[in-house]
Amino acid sequence: VPVPFHALQIGDVLVMRIEKEAQHFGILSQLHPRYMIHAWAQARRVAENRIDELWAQRIIGAHRFKGIS
Repeated sequence: VPVPFHALQIGDVLVMRIEKEAQHFGILSQLHPRYMIHAWAQARRVAENRIDELWAQRIIGAHRFKGIS
């Protein structure tokens, strides 16, 4: 289910655009400040990163899976 940014909750899936198309996903892991878990190719690992201004600009949508809490 699509989620508006003002209603994000931990566990929501973030859809990001690095170049032109949506091609990267993260899972919101903390709200204040916002952090996400994602597979980070540059680090060659799964990482938890703060959603700074650069990452925030890349987020183009968010979704929530029904029935998962």
